Amino acid sequence: MSSTNSNFFQNRSLVKGVNDLLVTPVYNLADYGKDLFIPLSSAGVSTTTFDNSAATILRNTFTAPGSVTGEEIDDYPTVIANENTLTMWHAGNDTNYDRIFRFSPDAQAVLSKAYMNIAFVMNVSAFTSGDVTFDSVDVEIVQRQNDSGAGDLVLFTNRFATGHGALGAATADIFILSTVFGDINLTKNLPLDFHFTINTTETATSILTFQTGVVPFFAYNTQSNTKPYSLSGIGLHVNTDFDNAQSVMRKAGSTTKGYFINDFGVPKSIGA
Repeated sequence: MSSTNSNFFQNRSLVKGVNDLLVTPVYNLADYGKDLFIPLSSAGVSTTTFDNSAATILRNTFTAPGSVTGEEIDDYPTVIANENTLTMWHAGNDTNYDRIFRFSPDAQAVLSKAYMNIAFVMNVSAFTSGDVTFDSVDVEIVQRQNDSGAGDLVLFTNRFATGHGALGAATADIFILSTVFGDINLTKNLPLDFHFTINTTETATSILTFQTGVVPFFAYNTQSNTKPYSLSGIGLHVNTDFDNAQSVMRKAGSTTKGYFINDFGVPKSIGA
């Protein structure tokens, strides 16, 4: 509290006729929208490492007018580093990654925008012969109504082709998935499930060992120099419903308009 306000509170008894100070709560519209970034995190999964400099990195693109290739960009958490040995999370050898991440809203809100910036990977850790292809990543976002699955609302679903060809060597193929969606009503205690599935095709006679999963901390290119790295995660721009401001903003029909602060500094509510 500023010295001016402090002096006012201390000396308000000097103001003739003022015994109580009326305080009317307001809602700060600057806090109406909230940007969240949720890094993907996993416990109880297998991990392995690979050399970023030997990997092939592709990302999803779109075609703009004039047949110009474009890429999604956003306010991705980014640092400048030079790390060549990167860690991946995976579900085990020769197994396609299949995992759900859950976000549980704590209030009524509108998800006006959401983005995903996630590095998926297929790593061949041992190779004798044959090949395996990192085909695609399936994404499904579902608003769960209950634990039974009945009445669930599918908000987003898509299969993203990676563009990678057959891999016949001990190295890694990375696919950076960057996409945007939005205009979703969030309901308190109805979670959003983000479901990611990697699809691969292995030649039947192959003799190799591979893993598929997520790179939690990844680079956008393979050069051995300082460069941008990002966290794999989901960004949300959430606008909360004004009904969540009940404690600080008067609702229509409410009888509480404000508070008096008496000479002892104790708030007491007043009616309409």
